[in-house]
Amino acid sequence: MSSPWRETLHLLLAPHRVALRRSARGWRPAIVQSAHAEIDSGDVHWAAAVDALAALLASAPARGADAHVIVSNHFVRYALVPDNVLLVTQDDRLRYARHNFVRVHGPAAERWSVRVGGAAGAAIASAVEPELVDALRALLARNGLRACALQPALMAAFNAVRPQLPAAGVRLFVVEPGIAVSATWRQGWRRVRSHRLAQAPAQDLPMLIDRERALDDDADDAPVCVLPLLPVDAAFDADEARTLPPLWPDAASDGRATESDARKAA
Repeated sequence: MSSPWRETLHLLLAPHRVALRRSARGWRPAIVQSAHAEIDSGDVHWAAAVDALAALLASAPARGADAHVIVSNHFVRYALVPDNVLLVTQDDRLRYARHNFVRVHGPAAERWSVRVGGAAGAAIASAVEPELVDALRALLARNGLRACALQPALMAAFNAVRPQLPAAGVRLFVVEPGIAVSATWRQGWRRVRSHRLAQAPAQDLPMLIDRERALDDDADDAPVCVLPLLPVDAAFDADEARTLPPLWPDAASDGRATESDARKAA
C-alpha cells in the first residue's frame, strides 16, 4: 500500500511502449511528470520491454517513490476460477488455477507465478513467467523504488473503470495492439478469454465482439464496454459498444502532466 507521504510512480510495461507517471506527495496527489518510450521492434518478449523501462527510469529518476506496475496482457495468461464448494481455501483456488494453466498451456505453466483475485466466489487467475517478476523487482530495487503492486492490465483496467460500468453486468474488452482480452462480469466473473489480433484493434474488434456474443448465449444481453490500454488512432465501430477513455492516455491528452518525454527504444 502506498503512503500519502511518499511520491508514487506508476509504470506501464508493454511490448510496444513503456511509460511512467510520477505523482507528488499528499492526499490529493498531482501528476508532476509523465514520460514514455516507444519500442521499435517486432519482439513481443518481455525482456525487451524491461530493458526499455530501465532506460526510461534512468532518464527520469524517482528514488524513494512507491512503484505500481501495470503489465501488458501480452505477458499475462488468464483463467477462470469458478465459484465451487470444493474450492474452500485460497490454496484450493490456486491449485485449481495452476492445474488449469498446465492443462491449457502445457508443462511450462508449472513454473509460472500464479495469483487468484478475491477470497471467495468466481475469480480470475493470472499467470506470468517468474523471471518477469524477478526482473521487475530487481529493476525497481536498482532504482531505489518501493515495489507496491504488479497488476495485469485486465485487472488494472477493471479496477480503474468499475464505478463507470453497469452494475448488473458487463462484457469488458481490454484492447491493445496485437491482443484483446474479453471478460464477462455479472455479479462475479463468468468468462475470460485472450485473443490475438492480426490487424489494428479498430479493424478486428467488431468481428471479435460478435463472435464472443455468439459463444456466450447466457450473457447475450450484457452491455459491451471497450477499454483501450493506450490511445488508438481510429474509433471502434461496433454496434451497441461503449468505448471508454484509454487506461493510460498520452500526456498531451490527460491534461495533468507537466513534463513529457517520448523517445524511441530499439
